[in-house]
Amino acid sequence: MGFLFLIAGYFTPGSYNKKGIKRFIKDRLIRLGLPTLLFMYIVGPITELLVINSTRNTFPNILKFYIDHVVLIIYYVELVHYGLL
Repeated sequence: MGFLFLIAGYFTPGSYNKKGIKRFIKDRLIRLGLPTLLFMYIVGPITELLVINSTRNTFPNILKFYIDHVVLIIYYVELVHYGLL
């Protein structure tokens, strides 16, 4: 894993110099941010619902579960933002 970070760090300055700051950040947000958001708000909650269903044999209220999941994500983002996590 560390070797992959080394390779990524090696190629980052070239990409940054070639694209410039705005295009580089936009490209990173699209390539890394969109899949992260997709997982956090769609795939993750569905997976958790399936696990809860398979372990308890009951299906929770989907809307309440999703709202609780999103509130928890927002809470973690705020902790990271303020440097508490």
